[in-house]
Amino acid sequence: MNITDTLWGTGEHLDALQMGVRSFVTFFVSLALLRLGGMRIFGKKSAQDMIITILFGAVLARGVVGASPYWPTVVAAAVMVLGNRVLA
Repeated sequence: MNITDTLWGTGEHLDALQMGVRSFVTFFVSLALLRLGGMRIFGKKSAQDMIITILFGAVLARGVVGASPYWPTVVAAAVMVLGNRVLA
């Protein structure tokens, strides 16, 4: 087993270290995505903004706990943030 599998893990059976590493990475990924999205996501508190905020957290959480593959969940979150920026 290599270091990537030990720290990152695969599938749904992750230990505390793997979930911690994924959470650490997700924190910085989400900061970058929110910077791309701008303050509009939290600024006006419209219904659309609240939906995007809740979905953003839910989608990224699936990647942290291993319920879905990590990088596709990051892409899905990015599409939501950029879509919100374009539509808003």
